Amino acid sequence: MFGFTKVNVNFIANAGVMIYTNKQKILIDGLHRGEDVMAGAVDEDTINEIISATGRFKAVDMMLFSHEHLDHFNPSLTARAMEKSGILNVMGTKAVIDHLRSDEAYSEEFEPRIWCMDMAIGLSTHINIRGINIEAIGMEHDAIGRDCPVNNSYLFTIGGKTFLHVGDAKGTKANFEDVACLKTPIDVMFVPFTYVGIAEAREAITALAPKKLVIMHMPDAGKDDNNWAEKAHMAYTTNSAALPPTVFFEKPGDGFTL
Repeated sequence: MFGFTKVNVNFIANAGVMIYTNKQKILIDGLHRGEDVMAGAVDEDTINEIISATGRFKAVDMMLFSHEHLDHFNPSLTARAMEKSGILNVMGTKAVIDHLRSDEAYSEEFEPRIWCMDMAIGLSTHINIRGINIEAIGMEHDAIGRDCPVNNSYLFTIGGKTFLHVGDAKGTKANFEDVACLKTPIDVMFVPFTYVGIAEAREAITALAPKKLVIMHMPDAGKDDNNWAEKAHMAYTTNSAALPPTVFFEKPGDGFTL
């Protein structure tokens, strides 16, 4: 009998997830201190593990960042992680990479492992890094009372499974419908909690038809004065029949295996 590769999906904090097999590891939006009104922070023990490349974070191949907001990305911590690990590659928007290069912990030695993905909205770029195929897709950021940076969504394959992490992409048809690489079958799609309550965002999910949906970027319980988490669960209950099998990532360590 032929064996199969187990792919593990592990929640870090906010929109941060690690996806890994026994041979490859990708960390997305998973190194920050949650410096945002509603976001949860990566706990200090986990930050130390990532920076020191120990435990489950030993030999991480790639860190992908969707955009530069500090509830997704911390330049100083990222530079320190690159200093420790000689194999760690970092990919992000121009704003992400500019912040990384401006940090005092940055070194010119990092350059061969830094990937600036600077696309116009609706365009994508394919790249293979350490055997991992990645499509970086420029999308409009969902700006609610904030600045509106370019947001990279990432479509990638690891362990024979295909994942789409949208970062903070706005949940509109226009963000998704004309992107050629998204015609590929998707095993797992990661979206912010706002998607379940917006009809147009749900329609975008339905059109992409992922086998599994992960709701992320849930408000930190201690900061959720408007009960957004409860409202997201209620919206899911109301609309679950139109959505694929869904899990909510709310507590660090939540996860599953494919």
